[in-house]
Amino acid sequence: MQLRSPFAPAIALLLSLVWNTQHVVCQNMPSKSTPPCTVPRAVWAPSHAALNSKLYIQGGQAQDLSYVGQFFALDLSTAWDVQCPVWEELPSGPINFYHSSTSVPPRPTVPSDTTENMAMGTILTFKAPVDSSSLINRYDIATRTWANSSVQVLVPRRYGIDAVTNPSSGLVYLLGGYNTWLLDKMAIYDPYSDSLASEPLSEEQGSEKAQVWGLDYYSAAWVSSLQRVIYIGGTSDTYPNKTKASIELYSPAEDKWISVETKGDVPQDTDGACLAIDEIGGQAILFGGSGQLHDSNQIFFLNLDPASDAIYTWKQGQLANQSRRSMACAAYGRFFVAWGGEQRRGQLSDPGRLRLEQKSVGGPIRSDFWNIKLLAI
Repeated sequence: MQLRSPFAPAIALLLSLVWNTQHVVCQNMPSKSTPPCTVPRAVWAPSHAALNSKLYIQGGQAQDLSYVGQFFALDLSTAWDVQCPVWEELPSGPINFYHSSTSVPPRPTVPSDTTENMAMGTILTFKAPVDSSSLINRYDIATRTWANSSVQVLVPRRYGIDAVTNPSSGLVYLLGGYNTWLLDKMAIYDPYSDSLASEPLSEEQGSEKAQVWGLDYYSAAWVSSLQRVIYIGGTSDTYPNKTKASIELYSPAEDKWISVETKGDVPQDTDGACLAIDEIGGQAILFGGSGQLHDSNQIFFLNLDPASDAIYTWKQGQLANQSRRSMACAAYGRFFVAWGGEQRRGQLSDPGRLRLEQKSVGGPIRSDFWNIKLLAI
């Protein structure tokens, strides 16, 4: 049995945005007569998910150590002043923090065994809140309602997991995690039938699955170009000699794990980092995180283009002027957004503050530019 110490929360807030060099409009700061912006309460360790053009954030822990159930969406496809992002407040969800969210796309045809139509998609959260024994909570975008899953598990309050959806099948993959002891399974949730299956992970030294046994607080995402789930960073007391350059890839179609040693500017402080996939640029974006000595203000780009000779090569971008960990983030089109998280102990940044990173038109997100006070259209 392996015990983990409680978290020491401190709060900060960041919004980062990539902007299009051909479509940028400067905008003056709002006047004193401008109505105040509707923004989420500053929190750390919220859950987050992206679906279509929207970033959804849910829950988190505030500076006064209270847990919140707030639920907001930010549309990345419309124009808004970066000093006052147009957040849409949605019905509050479970009061929770250090939980995980993912999105499930709508199904074109609905088999008879499904639990609901999900015509506009669903947002899922994983980790039972304090007042519930339900591992999974579901938000129906069409009906704007929350509901508990009927799935019952022995350990519903699971920390350190990052839920990932295969958009083709809708299946959700939940690797490991812990609650006092480590969980040694890959859980697979079918949102259409509301059912959960699990696959044991191997403890055998040298096996592919041994690379992820005991892993938690990793960053994970679905990579369409590879048709695999990618796992980066995290902590593993079981395998403390796992190198920072090592990433793991899981193929659901083959039920196979692959360990890859990456090259280039390998990130070192990845615990609590936020990972998003830039489908246009064929790369992963990893921002923030923490290590043994400090939190990170670094951003990295990992080449995931199967046709590139530089696949699995990291490139570091320009440093942000504030560190972040345990935040929300998403990549959409030419944009990268990061919100919330821990900055410095007990300090909050301006909830309306934004940072922007430039992306060359038709190419990968550039790693050498930050800016503010722009309108993205």
